[in-house]
Amino acid sequence: MESVLKQPTLVGGRKETVRTPAFNADFAQLTEAEQLSIATIIAAIYGGTPLPAEAYRRDHLTTHDTLLSREGIMHLHFSDTDDNKLLFLEQYDTYVVLIAISDHAEFKTKPKGLRLKKRVGVQSYRVRQKFEFDRRQQAKPPAPKPDDET
Repeated sequence: MESVLKQPTLVGGRKETVRTPAFNADFAQLTEAEQLSIATIIAAIYGGTPLPAEAYRRDHLTTHDTLLSREGIMHLHFSDTDDNKLLFLEQYDTYVVLIAISDHAEFKTKPKGLRLKKRVGVQSYRVRQKFEFDRRQQAKPPAPKPDDET
């Protein structure tokens, strides 16, 4: 399996997105405007275009993010009206796993992100495993058909 990237920004151009059940449940609870903001982020990830500047922490290039460096979990801001709403994701070379939508409380646990990891850690692993398995299956050439002997 690909290794998680621990970069403070999305890197590498176009990436596919994979969603955990937790992300899907959280997304369904958002307002239409918030869903549109996340859809804009997903479109940028898929298209390999830069994210809106407000998606990143103001000091994301100059300060340490423990959750990112320890667990490989990045967070992005997406709401115009609530700076506490965050999109949590894991970035890989060719895809991004959308883990969950939560808030800054995830940084107040010891260790940071403990509640998030308990909630979605296994889900994230399973969706990554299935995604990479399906991708390998699609990349395999079709098995040759036996000749008809009639």
